[in-house]
Amino acid sequence: MKQSEILQRLTASVLPKITRRIFGMNFWLFYLLIFVLSFLQNGFWYSPQTERLLLISRNIFKNPFLDQPANQWLLSSFLGPVLGYVTSMNQSLLSYSLMHLAIFVIVFTILIIIVRHQHGDFIARSVLLIFCLSPISNVLFTWLGSPDILTTLFSMMIVVFWNNSIVLLVSAFLLGINHPEQGLITLVLLTIVSFVIRKKAETVKFALIGLGSLVLGKLLVQWYFDSHNFAIVFTRVSYISITGLFEYAKATFSNPFALLFSLYNVLIIFISIYILYFWKKDKMPLAFVIHSLLASSVILITLDQTRVFSILTFPALLLLVLSPSFQCLESGEKEFFKNILTISLLAGIVVPRFVVWDGNIYYSAYQNLIGFFHDHVLGLLLHHLSFH
Repeated sequence: MKQSEILQRLTASVLPKITRRIFGMNFWLFYLLIFVLSFLQNGFWYSPQTERLLLISRNIFKNPFLDQPANQWLLSSFLGPVLGYVTSMNQSLLSYSLMHLAIFVIVFTILIIIVRHQHGDFIARSVLLIFCLSPISNVLFTWLGSPDILTTLFSMMIVVFWNNSIVLLVSAFLLGINHPEQGLITLVLLTIVSFVIRKKAETVKFALIGLGSLVLGKLLVQWYFDSHNFAIVFTRVSYISITGLFEYAKATFSNPFALLFSLYNVLIIFISIYILYFWKKDKMPLAFVIHSLLASSVILITLDQTRVFSILTFPALLLLVLSPSFQCLESGEKEFFKNILTISLLAGIVVPRFVVWDGNIYYSAYQNLIGFFHDHVLGLLLHHLSFH
């Protein structure tokens, strides 16, 4: 028997068994498994900006960077520091980072419960698998304390409650306080998706409420800063312009093939099959391709390419599995996509969800965790033993 035939028979017999285990196990055990896999792949760590965001959180009534204007661009992400101040989780890097992790786990879990209640078990598991396999899991767990967790949750809320104007209004308003630049791009991209898949009137309504609310959130923060004499002279636009186009081009093209793969990683298996399968049946694949291409253009003006791309495109990934066509799959079609998601998961266990930042490849936060363990835990233990 040829090796190809042996492999084909092995796949035909083993794959369905693994698929049944994944989609048949207790839902909350599966949910826990997703988080365990994400942790094993990525680890947990705080972002490079968390120390400065923590400094903002210590006193939200004054600008801590009056003598360091180059750091003032971080003030536009004001929601996290406010939450840290209100909850008193601004005492240390650990507490501030854990606050963001707790917010993510709580809100993400609530959204998964809502998805499962509204769309069923299969769709909820699909959302969890997409989260696990997307680089977004690496980004959120290794950039704790940054605005990314809140941005991702608000964009998720907009998608999960796709036709709810009140949720859109509140989420967009909070995006304007948390990260207006990413929020603006996210809402523009989702407006384009809406234009492709929905009626014109629905798209106009979405754009007016979403963009209008985001502007109000941004104006509220600006009014607050003016009333407290923050005297901000260096914004995110200033940061982008002062870095220069050469630095962005160098970061983008230093590892072009690694960067391209990092944008979706092994999730490209599911995405490719989805697009090919639904291309002539639904408008969603076209909307997703347009969304992805436009999001990829944004990485030309950022140094942390994979991170920004994954945050911008995660809402579109959710729309793929929440689309009516995917929800209405027949029994045989559903089994087919269960197998595709299982193959993607198995590939994802082997292939790290690395990200490209400033042209360099980063696999996980374990190097930082090992250093922390060596410097603090092991150091204290050795000191205690030597003392005795």
